[in-house]
Amino acid sequence: MKKLFSILAAMMILLCINTAVSAKNYVNDYAGILSQAEIAELESLLESVSDKHNIDAVIVTVNDTNGQSIVDFSDDFFDYGGYGRGNAYSGILMTLSIGPDERYISTCGSCIYAFTDKVISYVGKNLAKSADAGDYSETCYKFVGFVDDVMTQYEEKGQYSVPVSLSTSNMIVIMIIALIIALVISGMVKSGMNTAITPVNADIYTKGGSAKITASRDMFLYTHISKSERKTSSGGGSSTHTSSSGRSHGGGSF
Repeated sequence: MKKLFSILAAMMILLCINTAVSAKNYVNDYAGILSQAEIAELESLLESVSDKHNIDAVIVTVNDTNGQSIVDFSDDFFDYGGYGRGNAYSGILMTLSIGPDERYISTCGSCIYAFTDKVISYVGKNLAKSADAGDYSETCYKFVGFVDDVMTQYEEKGQYSVPVSLSTSNMIVIMIIALIIALVISGMVKSGMNTAITPVNADIYTKGGSAKITASRDMFLYTHISKSERKTSSGGGSSTHTSSSGRSHGGGSF
């Protein structure tokens, strides 16, 4: 009887542990903007991405932040919700506050270095397109994709390469500047080639029949131009702050 009781007690303990672990949801839809099917799919995707990069990638939707700033709310939700992997509590959380229409990305641990200010700005602009249109489901799916892409490039290359996009007006300006530079260079080349000196009548300095040409030789002057690749570096750091729990966080609104 005692042996049976011990087995049942052990089973209860294991059940409690599993319940506690499963209580850490990656999708927390308190605003009710996602369908059950979307929540299930996003939960699976976020768990997969989190395991792949050893982070916790989390989505939170609320109607409001109960008087807290969206920055403090996001950081506290992450910290006190038991999120973050490793000694640095690595992870990233996106908060969508529907009522006041505020959105924020909070980073911690390795995600601070992967999601620099420049990267967050780029990601935020892309997420804002669907969020501004009220398509929060699309925003959540895009978030998952960006987390995977950014972390993959960070782990493989040391940083995420933010694509450079040029507007039509910027392209026109660049073309005009390029045309001006081409015209200036062309003018300089033509000016440099106009070095001929008007010949002087040499006959007045020689006695008739005294000039003899014993040899002739053509001499060509040339220049050698060597080119080497110019190495450039790009990127930037992350602005950080300390949350109420004492942890360092990065992030930005979008």
